[in-house]
Amino acid sequence: MRELFTRGLRGEPQKETEIGPVPESWQIKAIGHVFEIVQGLSLKGNLSGGSDGVPFLRTSNVYWGRIDLKNVSRMHVAPELIGDRWLRQGDLLVCEGGEIGRAAVWESKEPGYTYQNHLHRLRPLIGGSIEPKFAAAWLEVGFCHRKVYEGAGNKTTIPNLSRARLAELPMPVPAIDEQRDIVAILDAIDRKIELHRKKRTVLEELFKALLHKLMTGEIRVDELDLSALQAPAEPLSPAAEPAV
Repeated sequence: MRELFTRGLRGEPQKETEIGPVPESWQIKAIGHVFEIVQGLSLKGNLSGGSDGVPFLRTSNVYWGRIDLKNVSRMHVAPELIGDRWLRQGDLLVCEGGEIGRAAVWESKEPGYTYQNHLHRLRPLIGGSIEPKFAAAWLEVGFCHRKVYEGAGNKTTIPNLSRARLAELPMPVPAIDEQRDIVAILDAIDRKIELHRKKRTVLEELFKALLHKLMTGEIRVDELDLSALQAPAEPLSPAAEPAV
């Protein structure tokens, strides 16, 4: 990610900016100049204790680059009071509290979800040229890797990232086709990571099952076929082969 957001994909010379080195053709714009920013709804005692009510996202649902829907809360609120705070596919959600700046794109087409006031919803301005997933990836670089946004939060009892502060943060804006190419590369890497996570989970479960059988005597150590775990012998190079 650091490489992509420092050198880009077009082999351009770099220039120094307030957020560090970027390719020469990239613009630097305030987030509020490319996104409409709307803060979510306050609970105000409207939290539902059951399965009724409107599902809404909290900061605990938003991780870097992904949204977890395993535990979704609900609130009692009249749909007409939600106004324009219904989530749409492609909306970028940014944490106002907790780990400030943590961001992910809402990719679901399912309607009827909203979000609480500790999240900001960013939606590209009409006529703008910004890819929300590119912006989400940049926020991770800016907050976690380059540390260019240190001190961006308001220092109250609990640090938070106000709408005004978020709107002022500078971000790189390359041409839209380069943004999409960078997103495609990062998506491919994420898919590989997820594949390896799944493989590791399967191997861990296999290990637990095998360990249980060993400990209970269902199988004995001398019955195990460990040949697959042994490294193959290195072939001799032609120069090292013994003479016949």
